[in-house]
Amino acid sequence: MGFTHSSSLCFFAGLAAIVIGVRIINLNLTRNLLLSGIGFILTGLGGVCAAPTLYLKTNRKWQLFGAILLVIAALVFAFVGYLPYWNHLADYSNWQPLPMRTP
Repeated sequence: MGFTHSSSLCFFAGLAAIVIGVRIINLNLTRNLLLSGIGFILTGLGGVCAAPTLYLKTNRKWQLFGAILLVIAALVFAFVGYLPYWNHLADYSNWQPLPMRTP
């Protein structure tokens, strides 16, 4: 068993995601900078861990660790992604089309 080409690509994409997550936290780029940064870092760790997971196919603990890592990252991104939708809908609750507005 050896590493596959796609797992090596996942490794480098994972490193890029980790760097992006650290920079999001470092530069204060979003309102939820800690959660956004953690989401990128966890997703990046999932990519970095893809090659060992494919190499160690019989190690159930390693596979469970990777699955839990990606589920937590998905939950973080769900929270970070759906919170702006919730806030934007509240902001536009009183919006009316131009012809329906009173002068």
